[in-house]
Amino acid sequence: EASGGDRPETVRHSYLGKAPDAADGFDKDAYNLIGARGDRVTAMKKGRGLLLIAKGQELYRLTGFGRAYPGWQYQVEGVHNTAGLGVENPLAFEHATPYWYGIGKQGPFRTDGYEVEGLFAPRARSWRGIDQLPLSWVRYHPERRVVLFGVHVVTGAPDATYPWVLHVWDTDREVWQPNWKVAGGTTRFFIAQAVVMFGAAVGGS
Repeated sequence: EASGGDRPETVRHSYLGKAPDAADGFDKDAYNLIGARGDRVTAMKKGRGLLLIAKGQELYRLTGFGRAYPGWQYQVEGVHNTAGLGVENPLAFEHATPYWYGIGKQGPFRTDGYEVEGLFAPRARSWRGIDQLPLSWVRYHPERRVVLFGVHVVTGAPDATYPWVLHVWDTDREVWQPNWKVAGGTTRFFIAQAVVMFGAAVGGS
């Protein structure tokens, strides 16, 4: 934006056929305002030919194909979501066919890109004991066919910050499995992600 202000609801896309990190990769007019003004886009995840865009209490579906002309080129539709389910941070959103899984202030959920289903009801009591959601994460384990929700449970926590309990959703039986816990003084769960080193983005953990 010419004003230089923070517009956290803005999503942009690159020119067709150009790398987004190229010097001329982005078209200044290829942007859209997603959802409520001022509410930050927290995560995006592709799957099944769709891109889901998440905010703290909103989900949107992006469809369409890039075309060789300037400006925004995709369709954005809201995902039916009456419970205000959303995603807390970029690591807390995952796709495992045919669903996307996420975690936010209203609890864990899954969606097919059209309807949202909360998964917190069977774990409502334990969910109330979770904090530090900005550090939570969600990952699919393809060998075990489970979705792992890494969270910080207050009771028994070895520290006040990082996830040490995994809530385990069985994608075949569609039930919660017993939690996986790591309560040692030095062992933690970590997620690999880009880190900045000497001014460049490199892989790290």
